[in-house]
Amino acid sequence: MKRILIPLLTLFLSIPLAAQEKFEVRIGWGGLPLLDEANFTDGHSAHFYSPDNLGIGDLEFMYRPQKDAVYMTGQIYGEFSWHVRKKLTIAGGLYFNGIYGDIIDPDTMARIRRARGVSVTILPNIYWYWANYPKCRFYSGLGLGINMATYDGKSLANPAVQFTPIGFTAGKKFFFFAEYSFGTLCLGGKAGFGYRF
Repeated sequence: MKRILIPLLTLFLSIPLAAQEKFEVRIGWGGLPLLDEANFTDGHSAHFYSPDNLGIGDLEFMYRPQKDAVYMTGQIYGEFSWHVRKKLTIAGGLYFNGIYGDIIDPDTMARIRRARGVSVTILPNIYWYWANYPKCRFYSGLGLGINMATYDGKSLANPAVQFTPIGFTAGKKFFFFAEYSFGTLCLGGKAGFGYRF
């Protein structure tokens, strides 16, 4: 482990700050949380009577409390970025996704209780700015991190990978950003506001 960390730390510290000493902070919202959807919506009412559930234990399955539709807030996040070079930025993001849904009685379809949970992702990112204009910049990015989530007594930890083929910022000090992104974190658009200093 030391053989990997020491050369990376040396490389990181040797990058001159004079190239660009700017930082930025972003807050935003991202689309459909793919990993959370895969992990926590398997009890959705659309799957109650799928052919996979037929067979031994079928009566027990039909009468135990069931999960109704599961809802999510989408990825709400904050990110801190360091512009290492004119075209290279290193960032660290903290993402939150709220998860909630009803647990229902399959006989009466009455709500028994509300299940709640949260998903937290720590995601370091690297952004490559391939087009720079005075008030508009275009970029691509890649993030690798970890996702930790809990919902209705089920807790999971998974690796997180997110790829952004295209994104842009509009503005100078205060700016708007939007990007198309896909991976375990979310699928679709991400957008928000940021501040450079």
